[in-house]
Amino acid sequence: MPLVHAAEAALKTISKGDIAVVKGMKTPSDGVKLVMEAVCIMLGVKPKRIPNPNGKGKINDYWDAAKSNLLNDIGFLKRLLQFDRDAIPASVIEEIEPYYQNASFVPHVIAKSSSACEGLCKWVRGMRDYDKVAKEVEPMQKALAAAQAKAKAAADDLAIKMTQLKKVQDELATLQAQLDAEMKKKKELEDQFADCNSRLARAQELLAGLGGEAERWKEAATRL
Repeated sequence: MPLVHAAEAALKTISKGDIAVVKGMKTPSDGVKLVMEAVCIMLGVKPKRIPNPNGKGKINDYWDAAKSNLLNDIGFLKRLLQFDRDAIPASVIEEIEPYYQNASFVPHVIAKSSSACEGLCKWVRGMRDYDKVAKEVEPMQKALAAAQAKAKAAADDLAIKMTQLKKVQDELATLQAQLDAEMKKKKELEDQFADCNSRLARAQELLAGLGGEAERWKEAATRL
């Protein structure tokens, strides 16, 4: 994005007057022609076919195409600012590359011919740089998106498992509470059982003792 911001900042230094000056050039310098050729390629403006000065066939002429399709367009700069940098065809980048590598196609050199074209040169180079970097970053962005999606799926699955675990833990706690209550009842019953056995033993001892007394009372009654 710094590359894009720098390119857009360069465009904002260009005024309509600067464009008018370029458009009014009768015999533009090689630097101006070079920049306008590159801009035409970036925007998909087709060149005109004119006779080759050496008399052999025809050559591409971007200057007239640039004047009629770009420099005469009052929305030219806005068109550049709204350029879809994420959809530049590979064929366009391939065609721009020789310009990019051209030692004459650098802002400080172009500035000697035209300050407006200096800004346009920065824009073309910025778009090319952005495209190169974006294509390097894109696989990383896709890998990151895939990793994030996988992490989210894992987190969602973990949340489901944690909910299930909480339910099981709650059920276990309920069962444990029930077990504790039943164990308490069991202890109370065992204590009652032991107490009853103790009372029964004492009662049996008492009955055995009373049995002997009954015989003596019977004998005494008979005697009396």
